[in-house]
Amino acid sequence: MDKTAEFASGHVSRSTASAPGADQRSSDRRRRGSHGEELRAELKVARLQRRTLAITTAVMFLACGSLAVWASLQQSTLRASVNRKQEQIVGLTKQLAVATTALEESRLAVDSLIMGRIPGLLPFRVNEPISVDTPFVRDLSFKPAPPPAFGHECKLVIENDSNSEIRPALSVVLFDDVGIELTRAQLMDGIRDELRADEIRSFFASLEIAEGSVASYFLLTSD
Repeated sequence: MDKTAEFASGHVSRSTASAPGADQRSSDRRRRGSHGEELRAELKVARLQRRTLAITTAVMFLACGSLAVWASLQQSTLRASVNRKQEQIVGLTKQLAVATTALEESRLAVDSLIMGRIPGLLPFRVNEPISVDTPFVRDLSFKPAPPPAFGHECKLVIENDSNSEIRPALSVVLFDDVGIELTRAQLMDGIRDELRADEIRSFFASLEIAEGSVASYFLLTSD
């Protein structure tokens, strides 16, 4: 009996003595397990972040590619539109050149017809000297009449390059674009307006026309 009790007592004592070491190992295992769970959680988060980054990068590349394709299509459309506009401009320019040529030819034909019907008729121009084939006339010019008058003022420059006195009688007549007379005025009466030898003088006349009328030709006549 004594030996059995002693054995039991010794066993209990060893069991009691070994309990603190077991607790330490269990605590270490728990700490390692907790640390492993933290590592697994961190790895999971890292994998999720990498996946998210990869998806975001792919979406960005896809968006950039789509934008590049759209820009290329827009550029092609714009280039085609510009080419069409340029072709239209070239075509319109050619049409304008043809129309301008035809208009000029028509204008020359009308001028020839009207001037052939009225000998000595000349194209009407303003604010520039005009040479005429009339004895003693150096040039003449027209300018718009000052308001409220509607029409033109004529200036005639006469040069007497002869050796005697002259008394020319000259008038100016305005016509519209079909050769209809609009108005006329006398520049020199042939009686009072004399020029001595080598004298140069200017003469003036006012030419009033109906409002809305347009002078296209003129005629300098010797009365």
